Amino acid sequence: MDNVAVSSQAIQIAAGVLVVSAFAGLQLKLLDPYRVPYLALNLVGTAVLTAIATGDEQFGFMLTNGVWAVVSLLGLLRLARHRARPQRPEDVIEPQAPRRRG
Repeated sequence: MDNVAVSSQAIQIAAGVLVVSAFAGLQLKLLDPYRVPYLALNLVGTAVLTAIATGDEQFGFMLTNGVWAVVSLLGLLRLARHRARPQRPEDVIEPQAPRRRG
C-alpha cells in the first residue's frame, strides 16, 4: 500500500470516528442532537466520507453520507438562524421526548 492509500484510509477512519462519536454521545446522553457539537461532528465526518466516496465512485456510500451531511448542515443553519433572532419564549427550541409506541 502506498502513502496516498494509507493517508486516504487514515482520513476515512478519522471521519468515521467523528460520526460514531456523535452517535455514541447521543446514546450515552452526552450530546444533544439539537446543539452544535453533535451536528458539527456529523457534518464534518459525513462530508469527508462523501468526498472520498465520490472520488472512489461508491454511489450508495456517497448518497447515504451526502444526505446525512446535508441534514446536519440544515440543522446547523437552523441553529444559526435561531441565534440571530431576538429571543422570545415561543422561539426557544426545546428537544422533544420521543413518542412511546405501545
